[in-house]
Amino acid sequence: MFGVLYVAIGESYIKEACLSLKSLRSKMPLVKSAIFCDQKDSLPRNFFDYTEEIESPAHSFLDRIKCLLKSPFSETLYLDSDTTIIKPLDELNVILENVDLAVTQAPWRLSENKKPDRLNQAFPEPSAGVILYRKTKGVEDLFKDWLDIYRNNYGESSGFRNDQGAFRKALIDSGIKFWVLPCEYNLRIIYPYFAGGSASVKIIHGRSPYLKKIIRQINKRLVPRIGKPLIIQSLYKKIIRRAKRLN
Repeated sequence: MFGVLYVAIGESYIKEACLSLKSLRSKMPLVKSAIFCDQKDSLPRNFFDYTEEIESPAHSFLDRIKCLLKSPFSETLYLDSDTTIIKPLDELNVILENVDLAVTQAPWRLSENKKPDRLNQAFPEPSAGVILYRKTKGVEDLFKDWLDIYRNNYGESSGFRNDQGAFRKALIDSGIKFWVLPCEYNLRIIYPYFAGGSASVKIIHGRSPYLKKIIRQINKRLVPRIGKPLIIQSLYKKIIRRAKRLN
């Protein structure tokens, strides 16, 4: 069974996860869903198909990795809470007929120690905000290794030190079959972004006061397109207007 999984610690993240699932259901009404969170009573009644309370959250990315291991689905799409789905994702089932896991690349080129190394130029960090995977022994071992690497580097009380370097290291050593999805499946709008020609953006990832505007515009013309975070564009326009007034 295919389903989408969220991990949310804190009321604001739980609300975000609900909005994300709402966006997905508008495109895929029959999709199954699960959430692991620390405030189960705050969830809308019967909104998720499966819920589990995290009783003692680490308040770090350890919570995410541990919950990935406990997905109730045989095929899972994990989504960060600040994702918005704007197109159906049915084709992802086909991907899992051929590989065990699929991710996109993260915008930064870092290692598990947050320092550049020779390999990360050709094998950059995978983004952990959107992860498609099958429940197999190889994937389970990968997530366990990821958990160990992250815990050994940062400890149990790690705060929100990024876990993607540890994910990269575990993935390199795993030997599983995986695929790198195009950026249209994880468009990180807090950075300058690119979307390919003849390709619809499917998942927008990030918080922005201009999110609705991005959704309206991003797939209007399916040409290769580059975008800046709109909040940066807004600030730039204000600077230009002020400069003109001073002149």
